[in-house]
Amino acid sequence: MASLVGAVAGLVGGLLLAPKTGKQARGEVAKLAREVSRAIKTGAVETKRRVELADRYEDIKAAVAAKVAKLKLAGEKIDKKKYGKAVDEVLTGFGKDIKSGRAGMIKMASYLKKDWIKIKKSLV
Repeated sequence: MASLVGAVAGLVGGLLLAPKTGKQARGEVAKLAREVSRAIKTGAVETKRRVELADRYEDIKAAVAAKVAKLKLAGEKIDKKKYGKAVDEVLTGFGKDIKSGRAGMIKMASYLKKDWIKIKKSLV
């Protein structure tokens, strides 16, 4: 974000010092303002999505751990494939709660499936 502010300051300064007519300079400043506004909105949407995923991550992780524990108590051998299936099943149950949609679900599944090595060690 700091680099964006620095870039904007540099561009505005350059525009103001460039030998152009007032109309040209104002047009370029307006264009730059629209581009910066669009970038900020895009960044805000992405930040909101990340916060939402982070908030739900701990709940989903706990639900996956509970599902794996239940499978283990039932005498099932938990391997990477079975763990991945448990992650997918739990995420399906949380699907309606994840506002970022399918992309958020895929990212969440990826994060959880990377935990397999930790889960494997805890199952020993």
